[in-house]
Amino acid sequence: MKKVLSLLTAVPLMLSAFAFAGCKEETKDEKAKQVVLCDFERFEPDFQLMRLMNSFGAVNVNKDAQFVKSGETSAKLQPIGNYSTQTDPYAYIKTQSDRFDYDYTDFTWVKSVSMWVYNAQETKQRLEIGLISVINNFNSVGKTACSTYELESGWNKVVVYPDYDKLSFTMDVTSVQGVYFGFKNAGVRDPEEGPVYYLDDVTLNMAEKQIEIDTDYELDEGEVANFEYEYQAGMVSYVTPTDRIAPDVFVVDAASEGIGASDGAKVLKVVAKKGTGWPSVVIPQKIMEASGFSDIPQTEWANYAFRCDVYMVSKLQLYTTIYASTGTCEAKQIPNTAKTTGKWMTMSIGFNNVISTNATHNARIFEKPGKWSVSWGGFDDEEEKVFYLDNFRFEKIS
Repeated sequence: MKKVLSLLTAVPLMLSAFAFAGCKEETKDEKAKQVVLCDFERFEPDFQLMRLMNSFGAVNVNKDAQFVKSGETSAKLQPIGNYSTQTDPYAYIKTQSDRFDYDYTDFTWVKSVSMWVYNAQETKQRLEIGLISVINNFNSVGKTACSTYELESGWNKVVVYPDYDKLSFTMDVTSVQGVYFGFKNAGVRDPEEGPVYYLDDVTLNMAEKQIEIDTDYELDEGEVANFEYEYQAGMVSYVTPTDRIAPDVFVVDAASEGIGASDGAKVLKVVAKKGTGWPSVVIPQKIMEASGFSDIPQTEWANYAFRCDVYMVSKLQLYTTIYASTGTCEAKQIPNTAKTTGKWMTMSIGFNNVISTNATHNARIFEKPGKWSVSWGGFDDEEEKVFYLDNFRFEKIS
């Protein structure tokens, strides 16, 4: 039986684009057009509410006028990242503050995000802009990339138009916790030895009316993802500690790859890259929620399992993890992926086995489903390793 589901953000009749707290008291038209999130003219809240992640490096007040786009000051950034783990540095600006009485978290009112960035290097540099979906604690957040830019030397006007239909699969776009900007690991220990950038006028450009998100998708009974539908190519994401080992992930026709699909005609191809760390491919929380496994009563859990199929071209040990939205459930080694190539294998985790050291996780995953990930450890014996994933599902096993 096929289910058609919809992720829809409707337009409330009484909600106005001018309802944001903390806007400057100008005109309603001006408020509707722009909200300056940070112009770095004051320590509070601009610098105070900037959060530095992954051993970012240094942020300082700049008063040199050639590196200021407006006003008298800007932010001087010296991003380096962790030297030993090679993680990529990023920083984010919060979109909500109780202390400073503002809340811009509902991005269905945000048409685009813009900022000015000065690249002080002589060569082009990579900049990633994205949104913070959740702040778990001071050292842990969820982030979703929106766009990547090649910064020219000198001033760059960076404008991001978030794809809310795509983002709605992986986050709640009515509760965006921040805007982040990320850089490549500099490979140095001291910020003074790393690259230099200047940031100014981070601005939310407001929509005249609330943006409607209407994403329809189809799931067969028990299906989580089989990659046969166009929307599924955009819903899969990856998580990586550093860009150096970021995998290539895309949907392909199995026949064009010289293999048969586990189910249907299309599969997810993953090209893992050489290096240390733990990347993963992620099926988003909203798809897990919509699949309907949480409707199965606890008395039936012993009769059901989560399953997905794996085809290894290269030998690489894979692990799969089922999450509750509140934390990790069971992480399980997928058998034989480090030994067997050239055929489809099935990973299986029984509903009753989705549990960690915290016994309440077993119930939590059915009350508040989270994401489903497939991860692998670093390797250095080859430049790339390839495998395919297909037919993420839950099904009756007895």
